Amino acid sequence: MQGFTKTIPWKAIFCLFSALLLSASFTDDAWAYKQVKHGKSTHKATYKSRHASLVMDANTGAILSKENAYEARYPASLTKMMTLYLLFDALQQQKITLRTMFTASKKAASQPQTNIALEAGEKIPVELAIKSLVVHSANDVALMIGENLAGSEANFAAQMTAKAKALGMKNTVFRNPSGLPNPAQHTTAYDMAVLGKALRDNFPNYFPYFKTTSFVYNGRTFRGHNRVLGRFEGADGIKTGFIRASGFNLVTSAKRGNHSVIAVVMGGSTWKERDDEMVRILTGTFAALESGRPVPSFARKTAPIENERKTAKNPSISTERPTIIHQEIPQIKNKTIAQNKNIAKDKNWGVQVGAYRNQKEAMRAASRAIQIANKETKDAYISVSKPTSGKILRARVGNLSKQEAKNICRKLNALKQSCITVAMN
Repeated sequence: MQGFTKTIPWKAIFCLFSALLLSASFTDDAWAYKQVKHGKSTHKATYKSRHASLVMDANTGAILSKENAYEARYPASLTKMMTLYLLFDALQQQKITLRTMFTASKKAASQPQTNIALEAGEKIPVELAIKSLVVHSANDVALMIGENLAGSEANFAAQMTAKAKALGMKNTVFRNPSGLPNPAQHTTAYDMAVLGKALRDNFPNYFPYFKTTSFVYNGRTFRGHNRVLGRFEGADGIKTGFIRASGFNLVTSAKRGNHSVIAVVMGGSTWKERDDEMVRILTGTFAALESGRPVPSFARKTAPIENERKTAKNPSISTERPTIIHQEIPQIKNKTIAQNKNIAKDKNWGVQVGAYRNQKEAMRAASRAIQIANKETKDAYISVSKPTSGKILRARVGNLSKQEAKNICRKLNALKQSCITVAMN
């Protein structure tokens, strides 16, 4: 019993507290824990100033369009592009092969989400490590790569920064191989475009891995976060990224005909906003290039409202797949969105497709849902309502049975439209 009354050494208390704080602070592509409080830094990117974008000609390196492209930003999991660059470089120099087995340390196995749940001492081949970073942005695998290539995280981070300088990324500093929060780790949209182009130019044999959308490990199928691959014809990579301090980031490589570009969007408020902006930029860029016109400047659209439904266990958690999203849908005829007053008593369920600040956007967002709903039932109607508290408008399709709501939401998901079923009064 005497041991319980001894004073615990202050160093032990400090280490324990630090570990708990850090484990609750790390964020990544598909998970967002409470953001670590950053100290003062000349490169600190604030919430209000985090947006940036850039389009680079992948053939010439010419800048076609830019916005805040040279301002300091947190790279988040875009950091893993450099981790992969050094891994590809080791492969190209035949220091390792795709079958080389890397071993996870205790530190690597303890990395927070996203991860593939490596255990200390576990071994995986280099090819699986590549897919784990490209598809799932696995933090445990990122650190494992760094430690196996350079001996330690610090050594690998130094190599990452040195390579960045050698490539011309003058305003980039790396402190870890994953992109987990570190106030000293920063980059710019321009530097990320330079890195994207270098990956494409220098590793033609390995760059196709960035097209990978899923992989299987330990009986589990991991699916990617880069939805632009399926949305924009010609897109062939590269990487998504997210921590709370950075917002949602994306670097995309795309080719149509003789034209190739590297595009960067940083600081999106949601993954959907980021993806929409990327598709809009790419569409406008290729339209200009194919017509011989100058590429226009792409002014940022007004940011939609983030997911209004909080995670029950932890309201601070955000994900790469927020349920309430902004969906760009063409306008349809007024008769399609007219409300139907024949509301059945047993049909008290609905499908919510978004939350907006103005009625026009809310009605547009619900237009696709009502078209799908009309194939299930003829009694559905659109409901654009405001919660008791707040200023947002919920875009819903109502007068559905619970099963009809599930069927409609399932069909919308197949069309890459997120939604939730809701009980309605």
